Amino acid sequence: MGFRCVLSGIDGDGISRVASVQLEGATNVKVNGQCEGWNNRGFHSALLDTSAYPETYNNVKQFLG
Repeated sequence: MGFRCVLSGIDGDGISRVASVQLEGATNVKVNGQCEGWNNRGFHSALLDTSAYPETYNNVKQFLG
């Protein structure tokens, strides 16, 4: 999940709030980023860019093992 993009006082990735995407009982991993792009919501999509946020890919790869 993305965090450090605070909109209206709520931490998240610009679209999804950190509090709403955490899964109880799971290892929840936060990817540090910043608001960018259209209406400061670009971080949500940018999380899929492996050159910008390689930790996203690495965490998914580790999870799928």
